[in-house]
Amino acid sequence: MKRKKASGNDGITNDDMKIGRPEVIKYMTKVYNAVFKSLGFIVCEKAFDSVEHAAIVQALRKININENYVIKIEFISKGTTARMHNMNNQISEAFEIQRGVRQGYPISAKLFITVIEQVFKQADLKHGINIDGEYLRDLRYADDVAQCTEKEEEMEEQIDSLYSGGEKNGIENS
Repeated sequence: MKRKKASGNDGITNDDMKIGRPEVIKYMTKVYNAVFKSLGFIVCEKAFDSVEHAAIVQALRKININENYVIKIEFISKGTTARMHNMNNQISEAFEIQRGVRQGYPISAKLFITVIEQVFKQADLKHGINIDGEYLRDLRYADDVAQCTEKEEEMEEQIDSLYSGGEKNGIENS
């Protein structure tokens, strides 16, 4: 953090944060207490493997990615085949892969996150935790999602909405 930086709308400066002044401790305690009382975790089973290729292409087009890139990603995805080896080392017939992104490739996480972002936009989440007038609705990191609400009923409503949107995009939930 830079030194002598102006404070934000909460009145806390970077120097206050570094030193841990009482105002900072009070504010952060309020935030942590609000968040940790009201978290619901959404687990996506094999999330990177389950997202449908069509959902990826649709999400990319919705956010106006250059059509040349969309076509290339669609081309790479279409016609991808695999074969299975059984215990006797026999190889199966080739079959087309219609779901998933390749793990380990830098673009894979971004493609998955693009689909997840569309799921959240479609869900139109209305509830969250009010922290100084701003609403915290969720915390996301790749396929890990923590849903934030002030009431249990709100949590159930939002998670149901997200599960429904995820299923429409081929994301399995548990």
